[in-house]
Amino acid sequence: MHIRVIQDTMLAQGPPGEGVQGIGIRRIIASTDPNYPLEDGDLLILVDVPTQYFTDFSEYSTGVAPSDWSQPWAVATLSIVADGAATGGKVLRCTKGSSSRSLLAWDGVAAVSSQYADVEIVYKWRASATNASVRTILRGSGSAGSENGQAPGYHSNGQLILSYTYTNGTVNFPSSNDAPDIVPDTWYITRAQAIGSTLRVRVWAAADPEPGTWNIDTATTFADPGYVGLFPFEAATTEYDYVGFGFNGDPAPTEAP
Repeated sequence: MHIRVIQDTMLAQGPPGEGVQGIGIRRIIASTDPNYPLEDGDLLILVDVPTQYFTDFSEYSTGVAPSDWSQPWAVATLSIVADGAATGGKVLRCTKGSSSRSLLAWDGVAAVSSQYADVEIVYKWRASATNASVRTILRGSGSAGSENGQAPGYHSNGQLILSYTYTNGTVNFPSSNDAPDIVPDTWYITRAQAIGSTLRVRVWAAADPEPGTWNIDTATTFADPGYVGLFPFEAATTEYDYVGFGFNGDPAPTEAP
């Protein structure tokens, strides 16, 4: 934590001719918001916000949903499941009985995702069937039925890496790229980013090196920061080994930063 801004402090004036004796501070405020409303006598300590985050779900209890993951759109069934072969020995399992717009958002990055529009996410995943649609949400907003945001990633049954957009609940399919059907219960990795007006995504088998090119490299009209999270859509079971987030130009990490 660093003191970066001091504003609106009162100077304690001494007797006539003796000048200023010191600074009278009425209250001290620590905040990540440089525009925090201050009053006369306030000292603002601006706290630096980390811009890289990672979880392999090892910190969560098994058999229950992670308590600090939210679902602002449609609700899916979440549970932490033990898996000795996973990175942290556990996975996040998402089970869905029908297709729905289920956004899985980690509360731990909510404060920073609301500040920075430039965002990258990377996650390792596997699905129970080829009909799984395993994507992400970048720069999201709204609630169920009025969703907004970009949704790049693997699309079900269509042999596509695809980028959806949702605008007040209406879906569009602006760009796609041919890809082989996924193999059920096989690990894959997706990396997606929105940097400035550019949207990119790539998906590859976890057993292979990360490619140097993107499956989709296109423009996005969503400019404001917002939700960033996982977006399993179709009726299937999807498991996540880890997820990393990078904001403000930092890459999303595949291990603890």
